[in-house]
Formats: sequence, C-alpha cells, structure tokens
Amino acid sequence: MNPILFVFSTGDYIDSLSVEGKITDAWTGKPVDKTLFMLYENLADSVVRTDRPFYFAMTDKEGSFKVNNVKSGNFKVVALNDLNLNYRFDSDAEQVGFLDSTLVLGEVVAGVVQLDSVQQDSLKNDTAIVVVDTLLQPSKQVKPLVPTVILRLFAEEKPLFLRSKEATKYGQVKLTFNQPPDGTIVSFDSVGQVVVFENDKDTLRLWYHHPVQDTAWRVFVQRDTSVDTVLVKSGLRAGFLAGAKLTTTVKQTGQPMKLAQGQPHRLQFTHPLASFDATKIRLFEDTSKTVVQPLLSIDSLEQRSFIVNFPWKEGVGYELQMLPGGVTDLFGLGFSDSIVQKITVGLRKDYGTLTLKVTQLDTAKAYVVHLLDKPDAPLPIKIWTVANAVDFQVKVDLLPPATYVVELIEDLDRNGRWTTGSYDLHRQPERVIRKTLEELRANWELEAEVVAEF
Repeated sequence: MNPILFVFSTGDYIDSLSVEGKITDAWTGKPVDKTLFMLYENLADSVVRTDRPFYFAMTDKEGSFKVNNVKSGNFKVVALNDLNLNYRFDSDAEQVGFLDSTLVLGEVVAGVVQLDSVQQDSLKNDTAIVVVDTLLQPSKQVKPLVPTVILRLFAEEKPLFLRSKEATKYGQVKLTFNQPPDGTIVSFDSVGQVVVFENDKDTLRLWYHHPVQDTAWRVFVQRDTSVDTVLVKSGLRAGFLAGAKLTTTVKQTGQPMKLAQGQPHRLQFTHPLASFDATKIRLFEDTSKTVVQPLLSIDSLEQRSFIVNFPWKEGVGYELQMLPGGVTDLFGLGFSDSIVQKITVGLRKDYGTLTLKVTQLDTAKAYVVHLLDKPDAPLPIKIWTVANAVDFQVKVDLLPPATYVVELIEDLDRNGRWTTGSYDLHRQPERVIRKTLEELRANWELEAEVVAEF
C-alpha cells in the first residue's frame, strides 16, 4: 500500500521543489541511518544551536534522504546525528555535517531563473549552489530538476583533558587522557631521577628511577593554558625493589616463533631496558648449533623492546639464548632464569610481493598512505607520507598472504594523520579513499593502483 501524503499550502500554490541526497560517515565512508538532513532559512552559523530547521528529513539504512514540497529560497544545509532528539546541535557527543555553500533553490519561467534580490546577492559571493525547477506548462511537461546533496558526518575533536593520573606505585606515573595526547607538554622537577616516556594510544607513562635517593618530585602536564600537577611521593622505592621482577610480556611456551627474511625478532619486557651484555646473549643457527653473531639493540622509541637483527636464511631454524644478566632494566633488575626462544624462518615462496602505485596526486598537498592487512584493521602495518609529488610508488616484499586495504588520506594540515572537521571553523574533515586490493597469494606478485580521486 502506498503511503498517503497530505500537503498543505499557506499561499496560492503548493511548493514543488525537492532536495535529495546521501549522508556518509566522514572516516569510514559508510552510509549512516537515522540522521537528520536539515534546511534553514536563517543562514547564521548559530542557527543549528538555537532554532529548529525549516525543512528536515531522516536518512534510511542506505544513508539516503529526500525532502519534497520545498519552496524557492536560500538555505543553510546541515546534517545531524541528533542524540537528544531536539533538532539542535547542542552536544559534544553529536556528529554533524554541513554544506560549504548556501543552497539556492529557484524556478525557471520562460527560460529565466526567477530569484529575488536576497538570492541574487548570495550568487555574487561565488559560494552558492543554484538548483532550479521548471514551472510546468499544460502544453509542455518538463520533469523538475532535483538537486543531490552529499554530506559527510563527523564528530568534532573534543578538548583534550587529563582523565586520570596515577603515581601510587614506585617507578611509574600513568597519565590517561580522553584521547591521544598530541600537543601535550610534560615536564617535571629534576631531582636526579632517570625518566623514560612511553606512549600507548590515550595513555602516557613516565617510567622513572632514583639511582641515588628516594625523594618526592612533581610532574607538570600542560595543554594550552591548562596545567595539571602530579605529585610523586617518596618512600615507595624500597618496597617496589623488594618484589619487582623483570620478565618478558609473552609467556615462554617453547613454541617456535615464525619470522620472514629481513624481519627482526623482538622480545617485549615488563620494564624499560637500560643496557645489555652481548656476551650473555647467543644465537645458534640450524640443528648444528652453529653460533652466529646477530645485531643486538634496545629500541630507542620503545625501550621495553629488545631487537635481534640477523640476515635469516629461509627455511632454517634458530635458537636464541639469553642468560641471566643478558639485559638490565631501568631499575637495575635482570631476569633470574635463562630465556630460550626457538625461531623458524619462513620460505620466500610462502610470502607475496605488493607493488603499490598512487596516482593523480596534487603536488601542492600532502598525503598519508596506510596499508592494512584486513578491512577495519585497528592499525596499519605500513605508513608512508607523501608530499610534492604527482605519483607515489612503493614495493613491499615478504607480505603474508591476505586481502590488503589501502587507505589514502588527504593530509591538508600536514600533521601525518586524519583530522576531523569543525563546524564553527567551517573546516570539512579530511577526505579519505579506501581500496580493497585483489587477494595477495603466496609466491605471488601483485600490482595495484589507487587513483587519488576524492
């Protein structure tokens, strides 16, 4: 059964214009349902917070909407995920989207666009979109032109704040924010302590140790003009050192770890490392137990990670032995039992090669290219930044078989990551292209191209 539609007119005729379109999520590109499409006669930016829209529609599961019986006029266009159902953008949790230009709706009579003086002024600033309808004549029926509006819905960047702070245990100050603490400045009183910083998404850790004295000190967390102070108390060191142990974060099961050629072997420890003794770390090759000399190091960016680099031979097994005292952590602790890890190196034919080319880039812009090993992967496995180039090409060898996804971000602010939009600043979210590549098979070379057509 078709729905019955009642249309009322307040004048001599019924308004006949229509507007339709689609609303998608700015980051994922997926359609969003149950989202408001709103038209305002008042063109002030503040109207979305103070007034209800003059016309509105709700999106369906495909993100599509349509508004019928719209009158001629100038309109501000806004999309809103209206969580509190009051038709206003008044919550930090609500997502919003907007059209950069004024939407101008007019009618054509005898081949001339009929616009009033206000509408004509809107055209002079080169920011208006003009879509017109044709008045129907009995002798010549002409189908009205229905404008299509595409909006990208986004959550604005929330003000950064310190959600919690912990300094109850010796050796670690834990600062948890409401989002990754980009731009945060952390300083502290210098009382002879050694400090190691560690970032983990929305958490910043300050690992510390007083090699000489156990005294109180302060940590200062500055965001814009706001400063939080964390007091690190004294008297905690002796109790911590009495029971603390250095161990690996992954339990040693005796099962071999599989590596690809050229891939370093990493051991993750519970505390940041300070030094190692190469004479107590040995690497044996093959069943003959031939001693080989790897390149050993502590990761300078992630000091809980110990790196073993070696030109592994495909199909060959290795055994890594770390004797007590092989590594020493920030607190001067070592591990009491030997660590033994078996390593197997995969055959080259078990992996594939990807040659990726990104074309039609704008030389005046910067871009970020992500390679993901599956759709909706939380983190990319490879990241490249590109600037001042028309094309970008890279060859990635020894990739495990998978269906990879390329993510191309138009990095307008050149901060190396995706930046959301701002309604008040009239800033649209940065555009993103995602392309799922053909499946990469073992012993296969795949060539893929992504065209930067946003």
